[in-house]
Amino acid sequence: MAEMARTTLCMACISLVRR
Repeated sequence: MAEMARTTLCMACISLVRR
């Protein structure tokens, strides 16, 4: 479960970084 939450955070982070 924690991995899923971390994956979502990673995706959001990448989205912000690749702005």
